[in-house]
Amino acid sequence: QDWGGKMKIYSKQRGDVVIINLIGTINGGKDCEKLDGMVREKAEAGHRKIIINFQLIRFITSCGIGTLISCKKLVEGHGGRIAMCCLDRRPVSVLYKSKLYDYFDITDTLKQALALMENTETVAAEA
Repeated sequence: QDWGGKMKIYSKQRGDVVIINLIGTINGGKDCEKLDGMVREKAEAGHRKIIINFQLIRFITSCGIGTLISCKKLVEGHGGRIAMCCLDRRPVSVLYKSKLYDYFDITDTLKQALALMENTETVAAEA
């Protein structure tokens, strides 16, 4: 699905984990809608383990932070877990400054995020 905006987003699945890859910057508006839409689509389809890969994201606005909070609540509300990996120095500093770094599950690498999800119990999706 195309939500518009400048940030690129695509997902892939590895076992029971969905990896959402982001490219560019999360500037707000359409970029936030894209991320929220993708996470919502995956959670509502029954995916309970979601990783957001920030390897190619260089900047995130306060709108993007708000979207991440919303995505975390959404996935947890569906009985799942969401993690973020590969954050650049700038997005990490925004999370530290907003005192939200410890609120999220954040790993340095995708491999670490996958290991985190491997040890995660989730609530089965309702049929």
